Amino acid sequence: MTVSPLYVTYALMLFFWSSMTAARVTLSLYALSLGAQADSVGLLYATYYTLPLVLSWPIGRLTDRLGSRLLLAVSVAATLGGILIPFFVRELAALYAAALLAGLAFTINNVTLHNIAGLLSATAQDR
Repeated sequence: MTVSPLYVTYALMLFFWSSMTAARVTLSLYALSLGAQADSVGLLYATYYTLPLVLSWPIGRLTDRLGSRLLLAVSVAATLGGILIPFFVRELAALYAAALLAGLAFTINNVTLHNIAGLLSATAQDR
C-alpha cells in the first residue's frame, strides 16, 4: 500500500502546526518561571507572529523560485535553533530570539508545505 504524497504533506502540516502551538505555550510558561512580567510574556507571544506577518509573501516568492527542498531544510535548522537557544541560554532575551526563529521556521514551513500541497493537488486533478 502506498501513501499519497499529498497525505504526507498534510500530516507534516498538522504535526508542525501542533508543535508550534505547544512551543508557544511552553515558552510563555518558561518565561513566567524566569520571572517575566505579564506584559513581557504577551510581547514574547506576539513575537511569534512578527515574522509570519512580515515575511509570508517574500517567502512565497522565494519558494516559487528556489523550490521547497532548500527552504524546508532552512525551516528545520531554524526550528532547531528555536529549540536549543532556550535550552542553553536561560534568559528572557534568549526567549525572544527563540520566538523569532520559531516564527521564521513556522512561516517558511507553512508557506512551503502549502505550495507543495497546491502542486500535488494540481497534478492529482490532471490525472
